[in-house]
Amino acid sequence: RELTVFSHIQRNQEENLSDLIQKVNNLDKSPDVREIFIIVNNHFMGFAPESVNLLKKRFNLPFYQINQQKKLSDYF
Repeated sequence: RELTVFSHIQRNQEENLSDLIQKVNNLDKSPDVREIFIIVNNHFMGFAPESVNLLKKRFNLPFYQINQQKKLSDYF
């Protein structure tokens, strides 16, 4: 189904997250890899900020709790 609202997690991607974390951990062991970037968008789980927080929690990184997606007008 298409997602039309991007304010909360709507898709369970636990299996994909676990796979990604395993791959990143394997890459991190390589002396040839200096940086690893993970790009996340709303279509992955339905709410990119919380998707990023889930990843950060799994990697024991600091994260910010975000309750809703901001609008562009919130910055003016």
